Amino acid sequence: MKLRARGPRISIAAVPMADVALTLFAIVVCAGMFSAVRGVGVRFETTESGERPVPVVWVRVLADGTARVDGERVSPSAVAETVRRRLDAEPSLRCVVHIVPEATYQTAIDALARLTEGPNAVALAVGARLSIPTQREVEAFVAAAGYDPFESGTR
Repeated sequence: MKLRARGPRISIAAVPMADVALTLFAIVVCAGMFSAVRGVGVRFETTESGERPVPVVWVRVLADGTARVDGERVSPSAVAETVRRRLDAEPSLRCVVHIVPEATYQTAIDALARLTEGPNAVALAVGARLSIPTQREVEAFVAAAGYDPFESGTR
């Protein structure tokens, strides 16, 4: 038995479909990158949710290298000792460190090194007592709370 051709063979070009698929994939990847949250996730508990707020030591590192610990100015060499003393006094305390945008990268690294290294180090492990919020998170907290805890200390 001889098979007959039924007419012109229809084919779908695969190359243009692959181009469309790769283009869509690239768009999804780029959109995912720009929508991702940057920085360390920090959640500030509020009393509205029924949870008890976590007590916090607020540390703001200033552009000149000095810091404000709960609103009082502290020299760069005494920051870690001051924070460690307060954390040891109350085991449930957490430390939130905000580095002002005007500070240089070296100032930020030096401040974090003083807090995380040496005899007065604050742990950076999972479940640690140290948080470093982004500028956006700090601004959102200040707007929601109605005050700046880094300037006035705990309220």
